[in-house]
Amino acid sequence: MSIHTLIDLSKLKTLYSGLGQFSLYFGRHISGRQYNPFFWNFLIPSDYVDMFGTEWNYVNISLKGRYFPEMFKKYDLWHSIHQDSPYYPSHKNTPSILTIHDLNFLEEKQGFKVRRSLGSLQEKVNRSSYITFISNYTAKLANDHLDLGCKPWKVIYNGVDIDTGSNVNKPAFLPDGQFLFTLGMVLKKKNFHVLVDFMEHLPGYNLVIAGDKNSDYARFLQRKIFRKKLPDRILMPGIISETEKVYLFKHCEAFLFPSLIEGFGLPVIEAMRFGKPVFCSRQSSLPEVGGDHAFYWDSFDPEDMKRIFKDQMEYFRINRVQLSEKNKKHSWKFKWEESIPQYLKVYEEVIQNHRKMNRIHIPLPDLSGPVSGDLIEKNEKPIRVLHLSSEKSWRGGEQQIAYLIDELKKIGVENFIACRKRSSFENYCRERAWDHFALNFSPPFDIFTALQISRICLKNRIDILHMHTSYGHTLGMLSTLFGNKAQFVLSRRVDNPIRNNWFTTWKYNHRRIKRIITVSGAIREILKGKIADRSKIQTIHSGIDTSRFKNRESGNYLRERYHLDESILLVGNTSALSDHKDYPTFLKVAGYLTGKGINAKFFVIGTGEMKETILKIIQQEHLEDHVIITGFLNNLESVLPDLDIFLMSSKTEGLGTSILDAFACGVPVVATRAGGIPEMVIHEETGLLSPVSDYQDLGENIIRLTGDTGLRKRLIRNAREMVMENFTKEKTAARTLEVYREIIFADHES
Repeated sequence: MSIHTLIDLSKLKTLYSGLGQFSLYFGRHISGRQYNPFFWNFLIPSDYVDMFGTEWNYVNISLKGRYFPEMFKKYDLWHSIHQDSPYYPSHKNTPSILTIHDLNFLEEKQGFKVRRSLGSLQEKVNRSSYITFISNYTAKLANDHLDLGCKPWKVIYNGVDIDTGSNVNKPAFLPDGQFLFTLGMVLKKKNFHVLVDFMEHLPGYNLVIAGDKNSDYARFLQRKIFRKKLPDRILMPGIISETEKVYLFKHCEAFLFPSLIEGFGLPVIEAMRFGKPVFCSRQSSLPEVGGDHAFYWDSFDPEDMKRIFKDQMEYFRINRVQLSEKNKKHSWKFKWEESIPQYLKVYEEVIQNHRKMNRIHIPLPDLSGPVSGDLIEKNEKPIRVLHLSSEKSWRGGEQQIAYLIDELKKIGVENFIACRKRSSFENYCRERAWDHFALNFSPPFDIFTALQISRICLKNRIDILHMHTSYGHTLGMLSTLFGNKAQFVLSRRVDNPIRNNWFTTWKYNHRRIKRIITVSGAIREILKGKIADRSKIQTIHSGIDTSRFKNRESGNYLRERYHLDESILLVGNTSALSDHKDYPTFLKVAGYLTGKGINAKFFVIGTGEMKETILKIIQQEHLEDHVIITGFLNNLESVLPDLDIFLMSSKTEGLGTSILDAFACGVPVVATRAGGIPEMVIHEETGLLSPVSDYQDLGENIIRLTGDTGLRKRLIRNAREMVMENFTKEKTAARTLEVYREIIFADHES
């Protein structure tokens, strides 16, 4: 069940502030988590729409949203990632999380202003379900000055995201010679002016103070530098680029940070990530963050600062290798790969507590392990689903529908099927005694079948109409004209472009469609420009029956049937013989490899409309001795393990589940970067990828696999693990069930 979570990233409007950078990296890292069951909605300035991926939903900050929160739709969870945000949920019962970075106003303000700021922050605490802090220092201040009551809270350190390995050019503003570096908003609390006096006493170094110069304090600082006659040694370049920051961190002699007020102090950790010595004040959170690895100034007297700097720099130079490595190791304690999972655990806890309080018995599924048969509670009304399949023949899509229905049945869903008369799917349903209705599905607009679909839904009290094919989608939408009251789910398995006409726009954006399930992110990308509400689009990868391949050891079926000895390389594909599978490129690979003297046989395992074309190419290219067309084989569990290489040459592909079969059988895969294939075949991790139609690159990847045993074993191991963790039919069904339940729950709640 997707939990629509709004994450307030409104501080992106001041991108180069501390909160702006926190918002940027938080958004980057959490958006990379396809974390079922959460769906991310980002509250952002309009300039940042789609910044974290087009699969997520974006809400623009506005004065209307600020002063009229009822303008926001209802979300399942709300996270204010900083305490200064003026935005809050429109619904009082929305569970929410507040992240508090600092209570700087305690030092910066006085009297009434402090009391007013405390009162405002207390109101936000009172509205929140859970509080997170970015340091123990901030948590202690909050506990001392605010009433947290019994609210749960947790300290989650910030992560560091900076590329230390980049080779970047020297900034144009930087002169030659040794230099020191500091970074931050140029404000009084940063205490940068003490560095001017310090530099006056420290000849031989330059200093770069990077940060926005548009403040009264920055102008004061520039005047002080000028009075001290140091403009040639103390540089204030203003806001710097990411590459300039990397260069300055990488090449500075030391990082200086005399700040007086910090909630965390991220630049300290960034400098340590580069192994640099860090000199900072012993104020606020800095001793907590820097630990025993930073050098501290207890006094801002320039002579004292100089003495400590020279002594500790000498110590660092003598022990550079050891101390630099210790600094790097310390910095790796602060990484988003650890911070984000902690936030996700908080999200889960808040949702679970909210549901307990509201007596909502819809548990968050644990999809990381085996899927049990009790996803529907005993006291919960079974969900009744009508599946629409309009296809005549049996291909990968029909197999996926069959897998889904079979698994949903095991976990308590009541399934009904409307399929085409005299189709392969009708025979399949009849053999298994499944509840099914054989309908005409006559093109182009079968109004009578649409009427029948509506009557089936009404008579059988159908909760969800799940449309699995394009024509099924059309007739499903037409059934609404005849009073169909079910909620609709659409599955899309192909990566063909969507037509640009009023009817297509209508049927894809109909209010009755509650979810559009895509089998790959590639299909989601195609849909996003056509769907008004992107939050309806959800990717659930197809899964396979891994139990078929438990005994995956080769029985030499192909070698014995076709009298082939062990020295011959077997390359094959088990996909349907259709145009988008691009068998002409498959055959070009065969010609390329045999032309190089590779002793190989190429197997085309399947049937389809392209068979005659394939035979013609084989004859034209004189490949009769090298390519074998087997026709349809129903014993893939015996055939696939015989292959040495699985070659997928598709030019378009929704997902390509035949690759998953190869993964499960331990057959290494070489494939094109078509459609959803790269979501399974991760280059040099689970397989090897080539550009679409590039038969030479495909051929070279096959040669590479045959000559590198270590690579081959690693790809096979990783691919098999990926299938078992993410691409089983049980996982697909469990995730689909959560979509159904979310729709029904939302319908009942409204």
